[in-house]
Amino acid sequence: MQINNPAAIVVKLLFLISRMCEISAVSRVGELVGINKMTMHRLDFARLKRMFQHYKIPKVTRISVDEVYARKKKYHSKESRDNRFFTIVCDLDTRRVIWVSESRKKEALDEFFKAIGEDRCKDIDVVAMDQHDSYKVSVNEHCPMATVVWDRFHVMQNFNVAVDSDRKWLHEHMCRGETKRLSRGKFKRLFVTKSERRSKSDNRHINSLMKENQDFVYLELIKEGMHQLYDSKDEYEAREKFIQLGEWIKQCKYFFELNNWWDKFDKGWNTFKNYFYYRVSSSLSEGQNNVIKTLKKRGYGYRNMAYFKLKILQVCGFLNSKYVSMEF
Repeated sequence: MQINNPAAIVVKLLFLISRMCEISAVSRVGELVGINKMTMHRLDFARLKRMFQHYKIPKVTRISVDEVYARKKKYHSKESRDNRFFTIVCDLDTRRVIWVSESRKKEALDEFFKAIGEDRCKDIDVVAMDQHDSYKVSVNEHCPMATVVWDRFHVMQNFNVAVDSDRKWLHEHMCRGETKRLSRGKFKRLFVTKSERRSKSDNRHINSLMKENQDFVYLELIKEGMHQLYDSKDEYEAREKFIQLGEWIKQCKYFFELNNWWDKFDKGWNTFKNYFYYRVSSSLSEGQNNVIKTLKKRGYGYRNMAYFKLKILQVCGFLNSKYVSMEF
């Protein structure tokens, strides 16, 4: 067979190999085309670095910020645990990752805001995040007009930890006999589950426990009240429900963790109430975190963190041949 333009065929082959690296493990692509695994990694890394030079962060008005665990190994013995995380920035409108920074400190989010510039920082209206103080300080510094919204998932996570801690204390100090058996082991998950999601047998179990101990009645009321708080029409209705939660918590003198949680949450109410205006969360980032963990498992871990960041942008963001031109 006569080949009229060998160079064009080579270019086409390289493009197809690059596309395969976007949707499959690089080592598997190397096995398919007969190229050494380490050589394939170097080729893919070099290609991603060239693409990143042409990468432009899209214009955004609503973003979510979250962290994902990147590596276990320390670079040195005194390294902070915060440095072993990535800060992930997602666009809530396109539902794609637009930036990845190393660590979960304030400087990691500062890096994103400096990359997009001061003018584009002014265009950001909403930032959904967890209750991480470092991120909030960075947003207030670079986007003073943006509204911070606490993510529902992380708020409920902290609340459930407080509920479970007080349940554990009641189980150890206030329960005897049958009541002690009903409040431990496989039954403990029921105390943080919405009543409508429980089975009939689970609800019968909770009802029998509440008959034995009055404190568990308040624990159930508080948990259901917190779930109903998010169904409020506006911040004023939510505030009334929140005050009612505080009254129920104070009815039991043994709710130590819930009292601490309520006091801290009350101080941050001005931030929490923003949820009822925008109804956004960083659940998108949590979903992307699962994709990133799958990517990490598929590659059996990454020793090169710069390569890992580029792969995240490739798989979860816009750093791929679909969005970035390959003509360079």
